[in-house]
Amino acid sequence: MNSASRVVPTLAEYLRARRVTVRIEDTALLHGRPRRVQGLRREEVAELACISPEYYQRLEQGRDRHPTDQVLVALSRALGVGEVGLTYMRRLASAIVEPAVDAPSTVWLLRPLLDTWSDSPAYVTDANLDILAANALAGELSDGVFVPGRNVALEFYLDPLRRSQPRWDALATMLAGWLRMTARDDEPRSVEVRETLLTDAHFRDVWERHDVSQMTGASALHRVGTLGPLPFEFTVLEISGAPGHLLFTYQAAAGSPSAAALRWARARTASGTSTTPWVSSRGPGAASSVSLAS
Repeated sequence: MNSASRVVPTLAEYLRARRVTVRIEDTALLHGRPRRVQGLRREEVAELACISPEYYQRLEQGRDRHPTDQVLVALSRALGVGEVGLTYMRRLASAIVEPAVDAPSTVWLLRPLLDTWSDSPAYVTDANLDILAANALAGELSDGVFVPGRNVALEFYLDPLRRSQPRWDALATMLAGWLRMTARDDEPRSVEVRETLLTDAHFRDVWERHDVSQMTGASALHRVGTLGPLPFEFTVLEISGAPGHLLFTYQAAAGSPSAAALRWARARTASGTSTTPWVSSRGPGAASSVSLAS
């Protein structure tokens, strides 16, 4: 498989991509004259990591693919990639591919829990951010995009209306970094999602920088039925025992218009008067069909 068709880089590719993103003024190295190169030189990374330039060159050229963990820690500091980047580098250096998770059984166990959260929109995604299960309130947010069979990243990137979010760039970067972190070459859906999103300039820029990130909490604007857009805080938790599977929950501040909107939506779903195209998480095969439509 050549580099054009792979979604998971080699360690050498990752090192080369990250080196050019580091500004020398952000390091402890002395600098003076204007530089003609973008980022750090190879010998500068080696100096920061306290390894020989010859050894670092072998790493970037792919002639040494399995450095020690001590070297990886030093390189992560030199490149400023943090703990998430270090975790990713360890994965690339080990070349060990974890087996795919049995998603249906994982989702089946979580469905009853989602349905008990009558006050909070909640849904579960796999590593590709395909939604596998959701409760009724999740279907009331933003015209029913958070339902089984939809993809969080595709909706966020490919729908022009969602780009009006005040913090769109930060949220989009987090989504792209997560997809880079969890990418697999042995899973057609993983490749399909990335190839679709690479048509977007922002996603392509994040992808080519090899940014990686964990999914964490943030705030975002959502409509609730015809109300809004309104602010909601959301929390993202990785599900224990199911690597890459995420639980999203949304919260509204007590007494806020967002909380009032959720009460209104809950009443609509309870009475059966909701017009949101919501797909139930119950029933066999509910999460088996995934649409790429934007």
